[in-house]
Amino acid sequence: MRTDFVHLKPTEVIQGRPFTDPKNSTADLANLQYIADKVRYLLLAQPEHFSPQLYPMVIYLSEQEGRYFRITVAQPDRLQANDDFYAVGFCGVKRPTSDRGPVDNIDEELIEEFPQHPNLICYCTLEVEPGYTCNLVLFDDPAGLLHWSRSAKHAQAVALSPSYYYSIRLHNALLPGGLFSSRPLMLLRTKYFDFHEDTVWWGVRELPVQ
Repeated sequence: MRTDFVHLKPTEVIQGRPFTDPKNSTADLANLQYIADKVRYLLLAQPEHFSPQLYPMVIYLSEQEGRYFRITVAQPDRLQANDDFYAVGFCGVKRPTSDRGPVDNIDEELIEEFPQHPNLICYCTLEVEPGYTCNLVLFDDPAGLLHWSRSAKHAQAVALSPSYYYSIRLHNALLPGGLFSSRPLMLLRTKYFDFHEDTVWWGVRELPVQ
């Protein structure tokens, strides 16, 4: 594992890398919260979406201006649990000429292997605006994050990132008490990846537990 990362202070912005501005993480967190709120709304207002059937199950929603929004449910029975959920938020800015084909293919293969990840609850993707996408992945145990990160398919998706994205913010967050607790997502850590140059630049910002 590379150790040449930059450790960012709570309010630090790296010169020449504006995507490290904490204001961007605040915006990301709002988008990830929007995704979580939408899943909760569907559970309450349209429970038929979560009727017993083969899983994983994919729900496509209509967003303004035709933006892409997909909710993939791995364990519907766990969505309403009152336990803490552990979240990974992936927010990336794609290159204008990127080919979606390989990324979409790996994404479908990741979904197919959901049954191999016992702590994975759901995996959602929202197109915030053209070229800017946020993924929210919820787990019911922190061990699930490590299990997910060690997946061979996940490693293939990571390997595609430099050719597909300009930059990525990868957030770790906590959703205390689950989707129905009325408590918001709490940001714990953000990793920053910049693919503009031949050598990948990356940094980490740790945040105090609230």
